[in-house]
Amino acid sequence: MQLLLMAILIIIATGMASGIISFTSKRIANKIGIWGIVFGCILGLVFSLFALVSVSREVILLPVPFSRLHLIFFLDPLSSFFLVLIFLLSLLCAIYGDEYLNAHGNTNKLWFLYNLLCASMVLVTISGDAISFLVFWELMALSSFFLVAQEWDNAKSGRASWIYLSFTQIGTAALIVFFLFLWKKAGVPDFESFRAAQLGGSSGFLFILALIGFGSKAGIIPFHIWLPEAHPAAPSHVSALMSGIMIKIGIYGLLRTLTFLGTPEMAWGAFLIIIGAVSGILGVLLAIAQHDIKRLLAYHSVENIGIIVIGIGIGVLGVTISSPLLATLGFAGGLLHVMNHAFFKSLLFLSAGSVISKTNTREINYMGGLIKVLPVTALAFLIGALAISGLPPFNGFVSEFLIYGASFGGLTMHSQAIVLLLTCAILSLAFIGGLALLCFTKAFGIIFLGEPRQGAIAGLTENRLKMTAPMMTLSLLCTAIGTVPVLVLPLLKGPLQLLCHGNTAGLFEYSRVNSFCGHLTVAALLFSAIVLLILLGRWLLLRGKTARTEVTWDCGFIKSSPRLQYTASSFAFPLVDFFSWLLRTRTHGARIKDYFPAPVTLSAHTQDISERNFYAPFYHLTKTMSNVAFKTFSKKDFELKSIYERGEVLLGSHSAALLTRIKARLFFLLKTVRRGLSGIRAVQNGDMRLYLLYIIAALCVLLILVK
Repeated sequence: MQLLLMAILIIIATGMASGIISFTSKRIANKIGIWGIVFGCILGLVFSLFALVSVSREVILLPVPFSRLHLIFFLDPLSSFFLVLIFLLSLLCAIYGDEYLNAHGNTNKLWFLYNLLCASMVLVTISGDAISFLVFWELMALSSFFLVAQEWDNAKSGRASWIYLSFTQIGTAALIVFFLFLWKKAGVPDFESFRAAQLGGSSGFLFILALIGFGSKAGIIPFHIWLPEAHPAAPSHVSALMSGIMIKIGIYGLLRTLTFLGTPEMAWGAFLIIIGAVSGILGVLLAIAQHDIKRLLAYHSVENIGIIVIGIGIGVLGVTISSPLLATLGFAGGLLHVMNHAFFKSLLFLSAGSVISKTNTREINYMGGLIKVLPVTALAFLIGALAISGLPPFNGFVSEFLIYGASFGGLTMHSQAIVLLLTCAILSLAFIGGLALLCFTKAFGIIFLGEPRQGAIAGLTENRLKMTAPMMTLSLLCTAIGTVPVLVLPLLKGPLQLLCHGNTAGLFEYSRVNSFCGHLTVAALLFSAIVLLILLGRWLLLRGKTARTEVTWDCGFIKSSPRLQYTASSFAFPLVDFFSWLLRTRTHGARIKDYFPAPVTLSAHTQDISERNFYAPFYHLTKTMSNVAFKTFSKKDFELKSIYERGEVLLGSHSAALLTRIKARLFFLLKTVRRGLSGIRAVQNGDMRLYLLYIIAALCVLLILVK
């Protein structure tokens, strides 16, 4: 544990040093920041892997200065599992980010915040009491907020950062109530006492609070609005880190909560399966309608979080009804998909960043033919696309297959409710997988195949090794897990034992998971061998022959043009049009009506369902009410003056003194109300000093309540 704390101190210290030195030397600040995060992550990764494989458990108490309190840090297999992902992805994204920031002329910014984000994620994962958990949770939110808002002069970046911060605070508010309630029941704020507390009938209420608090960070619908706003605004390596692992901290919190609340109820598992299915289906539908590459990937994060929640819901269902099959395979599929999504989603964001750095646009419709000049990026994106679509032999297939296995195995049970829920999970996974394949066929085809749509690509070259090496590393991990899934079983054993044995002993069946993954390994190796034989046969048949290059079929036109190719919008139009009753896509521009039409343009925009139907009306209602109240109180001065003058005439001069005092009190009251309204407007305008004051005040109140 001391080695882990040393890694955290290195990351924080070098980040702070980089931030301070950046005022005098940008180059030195950049070197300190990048080398600090690399060395600290390597040290932490080695320790975490050893702790996870050895299933070690440790606890450390650190006294809080000037207080009788202690911060509790503990390590168990569930913490170690997430620590491996945090350190590995932070390392790869930092190496990529070093070159990415150099290419964008930004060598001194962000490393302090990046290091702080990495350290805060680690500290949240090992926190063993409510106080430290909330403090580091808020630190994680603030550091990621400033990373998203790094282009503060850009209106879109500012809007995206505030939307993200708003949803983060919704989750934090729910978590404060959640932990205070557990604190009251247990008497002390440490997690071990929470496990032993007698919750009675309040466990369901606490589960809902945890789902809101952690779901807002994970991006579960309807708390997902910040993802498609924040990811495009952040630098690509930050987007990869946030989507790859930061949103998984919400999943970690949800899993940790399940160890607090005792034996779960069947309704919890059912609710998780349903909201997971809704998140997965709506997420992928909204992704298909996007033509901004980073917004598309952000909505796929919502989709994959839905798949993870479905797996967790099946595991909770298995614990509830004491089914080893559902508990083991459900939790195994959910946990493995946490790892798999961390790898292939980070790979896709890094590949997208490579494309954006060369084309200077996120608009898919402006790209095309990039496979000719960015072959490594194209291969990495293709592997990530196949993995996220759940196709063999890549890692996304393995975790989804485990969830399928749990669902199909549970259909033999006699309970109609369970059969109905598992059928819902199967149909949802199948629907999500098919739509994801369509979406990434569109994305890869439009971006990398065909001809360039705007501008020449002849002068473009592949990115340097610092950017391509992390992409190839993640590509190898996606392929290795998909081809030989038994390699990752030792990493899942400890967390599965904790989740299954935490409530009912004997639910964890390692042999079942081992057998399942063993069969998958044999099948994946055979599939890979067949594909290699086909490629070898093709090479032998074409050996010694000259391949002729021709243009793409031009539909009978004499002079072909990139304008004849599909765009992202036109490719997805049949499906988007089919779901128009749900997506409500808006088109702008004139449609073609005649045989020989004049030049026209047509664009499509799909607004998020939750934003359109709930958040936007709520925001406008609140803003309107605030403005009306402010204007109403500002008019009272004139009304009071006229009332005073009329009253003075009626009552005479002997009552003037009394009226003067009444008038003074009323005007004082009105000025106080207006000052309050002005204060509210200052918060609405985004004054960071007031927000930080609110954070400090909230933490002080929390510490006072401890005493």
